[in-house]
Amino acid sequence: MAVETLEPADADRGQRLAVAFVGTFLLFFSLSGYGSLVATGVVEEKQSRVVELLLATIKPWQLLAGKIAGLGAVGLLQLVILSVICGVGAAATGLLTVPGAAVGMFVMVVVWYLIGFFLYASLYAAVGSTVSRQEELQSVVAPMIFLLLIPFVLTLNLLPSDPRNGVATVLSFVPFFSQTVMPARYALGVASIGEVLVAAALALVTIVVVVRLAGRIYRNSVLRTGARVSLREALNSRN
Repeated sequence: MAVETLEPADADRGQRLAVAFVGTFLLFFSLSGYGSLVATGVVEEKQSRVVELLLATIKPWQLLAGKIAGLGAVGLLQLVILSVICGVGAAATGLLTVPGAAVGMFVMVVVWYLIGFFLYASLYAAVGSTVSRQEELQSVVAPMIFLLLIPFVLTLNLLPSDPRNGVATVLSFVPFFSQTVMPARYALGVASIGEVLVAAALALVTIVVVVRLAGRIYRNSVLRTGARVSLREALNSRN
């Protein structure tokens, strides 16, 4: 009996999947790596008392913004360089014959890196300011690493076999998850520009809220040494 395919197979699906995987890996390692550097820098300044000298001349939010912007720019430059190397290498070896998909994913990676970095870096800086030693840092940043790992693992496990997976679709609109899942769905051709814009808008609103809370925690914790400052105490402090 002859089998008639109602929807022809996508000849470029394998390449789209490869592009989605590469973008997902670049986003995960860039966000987790440079986010951790923000927290490490905050603790180093606090432990060495350098922050006390800096805050004598500038405001806490200025110091925090400068640190996040500086490390974010370095991370973005590295991300762009690695993306270009991957794209040029794949095209030169004949592994990539759908440059449109690669260019689209490159744009998505850059945009979602910026969104994800400001979201996570603010949290990394906030929790980093609550401890005074590098030895205590790992315990407070572990939840952020776990939060980044969840969408990374789900993307690699759900989307290859089922790009239209319902769980992945929902998570691609949820802040803290969308920066990983949405670019991959877009690369696979199952997410429209409209969906990307909605997810980005939700993430930007979340960034506004998170930055305000993180700034308050940082301001009330960064000059306090000794015992770890609880998040509740840092948020409720009137200093």
